[in-house]
Amino acid sequence: MGPSYFDAMYAASPDPWGFGDRWYEQRKYALTLAALPRPRYRRAFEPGCSIGILTAALAHRCDE
Repeated sequence: MGPSYFDAMYAASPDPWGFGDRWYEQRKYALTLAALPRPRYRRAFEPGCSIGILTAALAHRCDE
C-alpha cells in the first residue's frame, strides 16, 4: 500500500483504527508502559506513532 492509501484513511477519519477509544488499544498502551523497567527516561523514540497516543504517554516519562 502506498502513501495515498494512508492519506485517504486519515482524510476520512482522524483516528481510522480507533486507537483513541478502543479498549484493546488502551490496554495495549498501558501494558507497554508498565513493561518499561524505569519510571523516567532521558530520551525516547517511538517510530510507529500514527496519531501519537503512545508517543504522548511516553513523553510524560521522558525528558526529551
